[in-house]
Amino acid sequence: SNPVSDSDVSNVTITNCYIHDLGNQAGAGHGIEMANGTTGAVVENNLITNNVAYGLYAIDADNVTFQDNTIENVLDGIVYESGTVATSRETDVKSIGNTISNAEDGIHVEYNNGSVEGNTFEDNSLDNITRLGIYENYSAGDVIDGNKITGVDGSPYGAGISIGTAYNGGNAMTEVSNNQIWDCPAAGITGNDNITISDNKIWNTTTPPSIMGIGMLFENSNNLVIQGNTITGMNIYGILADYNDSDLQLIDNVSTGVPDGNDYDIGASYVSVNNGNTGGGNL
Repeated sequence: SNPVSDSDVSNVTITNCYIHDLGNQAGAGHGIEMANGTTGAVVENNLITNNVAYGLYAIDADNVTFQDNTIENVLDGIVYESGTVATSRETDVKSIGNTISNAEDGIHVEYNNGSVEGNTFEDNSLDNITRLGIYENYSAGDVIDGNKITGVDGSPYGAGISIGTAYNGGNAMTEVSNNQIWDCPAAGITGNDNITISDNKIWNTTTPPSIMGIGMLFENSNNLVIQGNTITGMNIYGILADYNDSDLQLIDNVSTGVPDGNDYDIGASYVSVNNGNTGGGNL
């Protein structure tokens, strides 16, 4: 149970470990845990497999880097959590170049009392995820860039990237860009407030399109820049702004292969900029 766990330490490096077959009860069996004030940790090039809990876990830590690890057959791949005390924050954590497979969530970011902000998720490869590829809740100012997400199987609510409730105290935009997402059952990307979503590629590899329903889904969202994305082969909508969305900017997106011309369905949402989009539907 939790063989590598550090609290209130600085600048520790954990590398080239093989951690496997851990835990026989709920909440035990994390591969590597950075907790309670740990700062400056680097966790890289580890192999973590067949654990009942999380592969990598950071809770109330900051300036932690998880890089080039391989994580497979775990509950969730990488989990960041903040707020076990009211003043805690989860800031400046990085997940870069990790390979995660056979997990419920690939990367899961959650809060209790504190915010999650200023973090980076870059160049990770996620495959055979049963719920959500990358999930953030109560966050601001994060960078989600260059990730490859395949085979998310969380029907009917799975998503490649899902941004939950926005951190209203944070003014920085979260950037979701250059990601490749395919064969997800519900949505490639779901969104909330203050997000730039640009240059992502979302597609369905099956013919006829039967797995993925919606390329991008927005509900109760505000201040989104949706630009330069390519969406191919959805079987319901390319981009759906379902309800109560405002200040959406849709610029130079391409949606093709959606039945009945439903590449876009904006409904009653307010679009402040609509320019250069390709595909049919209600814009």
